[in-house]
Amino acid sequence: MDGLGSNFSYMAFFTDITSCDTEWLRPEPSPVCADCTICRTVCPTGAIRENRFLIDNQRCLSCLNETGDPFPEWLSPSVHHTLYDCLQCQISCPMNKEQRTKEGKAIRFSEEETTLLLSGDFSGECTEMMKEKVEYLGLFQWPEGVAKNMKALINKQEKGL
Repeated sequence: MDGLGSNFSYMAFFTDITSCDTEWLRPEPSPVCADCTICRTVCPTGAIRENRFLIDNQRCLSCLNETGDPFPEWLSPSVHHTLYDCLQCQISCPMNKEQRTKEGKAIRFSEEETTLLLSGDFSGECTEMMKEKVEYLGLFQWPEGVAKNMKALINKQEKGL
């Protein structure tokens, strides 16, 4: 869609209304993508492949960051850069130029809040202020993933990666 860039969040809606459309469209890249390889170049895990239109979610750092499951052995500790998600491909995409100028508010966590985040269970003991921060950032969706990612970031810093 013109002006919206490439970073979409899909949602599903259910209804009992019969659809007139019975034909699914084949996924296709935007014409902007035809001669562009920026997303493939910046992807830290190689999840965007030259011969495949869809992202390999088994390699995508956003997918790997959203669970409490251990990181796979092949994943280099040097790729960690965020509490959740990754979005290096979206940040670099020329179609998202307008979206890159939009900034949210800065969020800082106290030492006590950071300890709760590292625990992977911050649903009960949060102050109202922390609940607002967690809600604003969407961290409530992946508490175990946030804890795992924070530990990976701390480990990366300690190793000087």
